[in-house]
Amino acid sequence: MNIQEEMKKYIDQASSQINVGKEKLEGLVASLALDEKKAHLESIISTLREKGLKDTVSSWVGTGENHPINPEKIKEALGVHRIEELAQQAKMKVSEVPQALSSLLPQLIDKLTPDGKEPANGIAAAAVKFLKGIQDRTGGSHG
Repeated sequence: MNIQEEMKKYIDQASSQINVGKEKLEGLVASLALDEKKAHLESIISTLREKGLKDTVSSWVGTGENHPINPEKIKEALGVHRIEELAQQAKMKVSEVPQALSSLLPQLIDKLTPDGKEPANGIAAAAVKFLKGIQDRTGGSHG
């Protein structure tokens, strides 16, 4: 199973766990890694680290078990404005974003750092490459 298939599986699981549509979650993941210049993912990770969640983020990057993250911690760390921005981009309710991020970030970061360390060109570049794979496969076709 490649990274795109694995993330699709995590998105499916998160969708049923937090009761948010798969399309919205895929949209959220896509907005996190739209392009390397607007690397929301990179800045979210550094924000979480700065706000005292360094060990949690390190667990996602490392090869051990991924520590869970509480949606409240995400809301606290990123702030209302940032959450609203992500919600708007992903066409989600503001209340859905912290839940979605708490479900998806540990898996996404884990899959983007398979060697237990951040890629030399950054997590954002790995995420952009990964998303291109998803978009190429889903490319507007329904099926």
